[in-house]
Amino acid sequence: MKIAITADCHLTKIEDHPERYQAFENILDQLVERQIEILLVAGDLFDKGMTNYADFDKVCRRKKYQVIQIYILPGNHDPDLEAGHFTSKNVH
Repeated sequence: MKIAITADCHLTKIEDHPERYQAFENILDQLVERQIEILLVAGDLFDKGMTNYADFDKVCRRKKYQVIQIYILPGNHDPDLEAGHFTSKNVH
């Protein structure tokens, strides 16, 4: 089993900062390519005040990323983050 760790992505709405989503997708693409099955996000996946997780969920639901299990540890910018916010089955 291979595990990767990242942190401080500070995602917002995709239209506000598309480059942040491009960077996150680049990480996911590298994990798929290297056959890494687990991604641990160690804090601050989202930017402060973020309450709409649909853009992130849409990315994670893509078929090519379903092979990656994504575990999120909330950081100081993610105080209201709960597992129920996501519909993608690979996000925990």
